[in-house]
Amino acid sequence: MRPAAAKRSSRGSPTRVAWGRAQHTLAVFSGTGAVLFCGGALYFRRKTAAPQWQHQYRLEGKKIVVTGGTSGIGKACVRQLKRHGAHVIVGGRDVERRDRLAAELASDGTHGKVDVLPLDLADASSVAAFAARVDSLCAGSLHGLINNAAVIECEQQMTAAGIDRTFATNVLGPFQLTNCLLPLLLKTGGAGEDGQHAR
Repeated sequence: MRPAAAKRSSRGSPTRVAWGRAQHTLAVFSGTGAVLFCGGALYFRRKTAAPQWQHQYRLEGKKIVVTGGTSGIGKACVRQLKRHGAHVIVGGRDVERRDRLAAELASDGTHGKVDVLPLDLADASSVAAFAARVDSLCAGSLHGLINNAAVIECEQQMTAAGIDRTFATNVLGPFQLTNCLLPLLLKTGGAGEDGQHAR
């Protein structure tokens, strides 16, 4: 009886054994799930990594405005547009980022063109000046406007005009810029080869 009791104690109670098996099973399923998730993500990335459209669109001669194009998604967008031959007009608030972007794109080996201009969407006079510069650079044709710039202020900040800076940058500025450039966009039409209207 004593050896049997010792044997049972070394194995542990049935509850502990069952719990150990459950943990092992859970670990196996978790590892399998992680592998399947990573594999699925890689497969999705390969399917959507753009080899099928990288050379589909030719944007030579097309003029497109991108706000907030000196960093993040906006910067990536500017690079791709220039890569496809577009003339991209970038609006940015930060002087150092504007200069850095202009220097990088001047020697990236692609055949598009980029103009980097000052733009503070929270300042109505800056928006008006930017729109005027765009009009002069475009010489009567503008094929696209990408309102990318936005801010999120942790604490409320007011503009010189007494307007909340986040609201002015994310709503009022893009609204004003779009209205300034809309006649030129409608006059020109779309950037696509199929003649769709600019959006």
